[in-house]
Amino acid sequence: VLDIGCGCGEFIKAACERSKAAVGVDISNMPLYVARARHPRGLYIKADIVELPFADSVFGFVTAISAIEFCFDKRAVFSEAYRVLENDGFLYVEARNADFVLYRLARPVRRLLSAICLLQDYGGGDFSDKTYREWQGLIEEAGFLVVKVLPAVRPWNYGGIISRSKNCLAHLVSSLMPFSCHYLVGFLCRKGPDRTLQQR
Repeated sequence: VLDIGCGCGEFIKAACERSKAAVGVDISNMPLYVARARHPRGLYIKADIVELPFADSVFGFVTAISAIEFCFDKRAVFSEAYRVLENDGFLYVEARNADFVLYRLARPVRRLLSAICLLQDYGGGDFSDKTYREWQGLIEEAGFLVVKVLPAVRPWNYGGIISRSKNCLAHLVSSLMPFSCHYLVGFLCRKGPDRTLQQR
């Protein structure tokens, strides 16, 4: 198992109980330090997830939980996940969904703040959450087949008090919505035989 954007290694802890080996990759030093201390059975590597330091077709399962939305080049991350997966391997992606109802309600406020220069987008790349269909399009463009769409595996009580409060609200609202409108959407994907996205 490879967990890209592994953070403090919570998923690696679970993966070590069910797989031969679990590897976590993250670009930040501090989360990797915490992961090594808390969950020493995993292997942790500092690397950029748009250029994974692994040979082709070496993992049977790759996860990216709340990681890809924080990258400018999302296509490169999917390309790398495809490259390091074995044929018929599985990818699980969980990402924030721009179709979430509270996001949609906040769009007029965001436009107003942008218009009066109180809010400015990052330059240099696509650093934004995607809609349900946009995530699905990126996944399929990379050569994956979406097998199943799932609610978030990340629990609502994850993180500090502010994160927990936000996650609790998102969880409650999401429970009333179809998957395509949840705050976090999980896609279980299989590496398909045909590849439409050229590797970098």
